[in-house]
Amino acid sequence: MNIEDYKIKRKNFKLKVNTLFQFLVEDYGYSSKYKKLQQPNGFVTSDSFIFEHNNKNRKIEVSNNYHPNDYGFELTVYDTSKRNYQILKRKSPYLILKKRQCGEQNYLKHISDDFKEKHLKIISGKEFYEDTSEYSIAKSKNNNGLTLKNVLLWLLILIALFVLQKIFK
Repeated sequence: MNIEDYKIKRKNFKLKVNTLFQFLVEDYGYSSKYKKLQQPNGFVTSDSFIFEHNNKNRKIEVSNNYHPNDYGFELTVYDTSKRNYQILKRKSPYLILKKRQCGEQNYLKHISDDFKEKHLKIISGKEFYEDTSEYSIAKSKNNNGLTLKNVLLWLLILIALFVLQKIFK
C-alpha cells in the first residue's frame, strides 16, 4: 500500500466509523473515545474507536490495523462483567483483511447495519456470545523468570540427573 492509499484509507475509516457507529452513543448510551497506535517514526499502525458502557458490561472496539504484519479491520466485543477478576470475554464477529479493503472503506456501512440488526441483545447487554475466548488483563509483577514452578522444575531435573548417574555407575 502506497502512502496516498494509506492516508485515504485512514481518513475514510475514521470518518465512517465516527458516523456509522454513532448509534452506540446516541441510542444505547455508550461513551466513545478514539485511540491510535503510532511508531516512533510517526507511522500510525492502528486506529481504534472504543465504545464502553459500564452498566451493560460492554466494551466494543472498532479498529483498523495498517502494519504489514497486522490483520486489518476488526470489530471486537468484550464482556467486562468479570473485570474485577482480571478476565475479559471477547468475540470478534467481523474481520476484514487489509487486502480486501478499498480506500473508501465501503464495507463499514454493511458491518454497522448488520451489527445493529443482528447483535441487538449483545449491544444492549442482555446476552453475550456463547463461543467466546477469555483472556487475562492482569499484568505480571515477576518478570525475572524465577518462580516457584521454575525452581521446582530445575530441582526435578537435578534429581533425575542424580538418579541416572547412580544407575549407570
